[in-house]
Amino acid sequence: MKNVKTRPLIIVSLTISATTMAFHAYNQFNARDIVYGVVFTGLAVFFIGLVVASVIINKTLKIENNKKKSQNH
Repeated sequence: MKNVKTRPLIIVSLTISATTMAFHAYNQFNARDIVYGVVFTGLAVFFIGLVVASVIINKTLKIENNKKKSQNH
């Protein structure tokens, strides 16, 4: 499967969503609603994982593209 570069706006959007989910989970835990707290914590962790994976993939693609450009010249 070919890796595709993730746009920076998507990464920022995922970061904001993860932060929002974490705050919502905190509010749910404070309201003693453990189930929703766990669900939103899981979503926040998932979104943070997507952000980390996207940044790593973007960096590796940038390195690969730089190597290809240097070999062509």
